[in-house]
Amino acid sequence: MGWLVLFFAAWLLALTMVPIKEWKRLWPAGVVGLATIYVIDSTLIGLGAFSYSLGNPVLTGLPTFYLLSSFAGAVLLAYHCPKQGWWQILFVMLMAAAFLLIEVVMFKLGYFHYLLWSPASSYILNIGGFIVVLWLAQKANAVGKGTDIGK
Repeated sequence: MGWLVLFFAAWLLALTMVPIKEWKRLWPAGVVGLATIYVIDSTLIGLGAFSYSLGNPVLTGLPTFYLLSSFAGAVLLAYHCPKQGWWQILFVMLMAAAFLLIEVVMFKLGYFHYLLWSPASSYILNIGGFIVVLWLAQKANAVGKGTDIGK
């Protein structure tokens, strides 16, 4: 149930905070985010770093609704990413903290389990993962607000 709530919350936020006309340009960020979460998390699950409770159909240990929520989350991340260098760094650090907060809540609720892992490791990984997502999305012209492109 927790993964389903996360899924609906992520999509509700994305659909209300990102204009529909921007989705055509931003969908590559969603694909990159989904792929990044899949590669990183499935690798770390395989290495025994952490695990998820399997309350719904899963793909290599990842709950389906968690994985699908990453598409919406990456679109949100890409759309709201500032164009200024220092603001981007602060933005990534704040979003990594927000993502960590969600993880800690899911841990407390029993949906996520630390094995050979810690919240500090997650925070550092979140920063690196968000940098990768934004860098690849930028290559596809899928970062920032549409009016900011080319400025």
